[in-house]
Amino acid sequence: HSRSGDGVHIWWQMLLGPNRGRHFLLSGEAIDAQEAKRLGVVAEVLPRDQLMDRAREIARGLAAQHRTMLRGSRAAFVQHIKRRMLDDLGYGLQLEANAAMALMHDMAKGQK
Repeated sequence: HSRSGDGVHIWWQMLLGPNRGRHFLLSGEAIDAQEAKRLGVVAEVLPRDQLMDRAREIARGLAAQHRTMLRGSRAAFVQHIKRRMLDDLGYGLQLEANAAMALMHDMAKGQK
């Protein structure tokens, strides 16, 4: 289950777009591996017995590439993610804290 403050509100919108991201965040709807692939959240879905072989294949492909090129590509890819996290994560954490406090308050009222 996702909570707004753990950064998933940022990731869901980036991966799925604002409307679909909002849907999964607000509904709490779980998705299985096949649905995650269909939505573009993951690139591949494999049976468990094929995972390590595929992971090693990907690792060998990455290791064959020039290290500086990989670092540059990764830096370019994550820069906007870092910016979004810096801009939005604090607010999301505050919202999650507010929700947790409200839940604790409701639980305490129910126990009295």
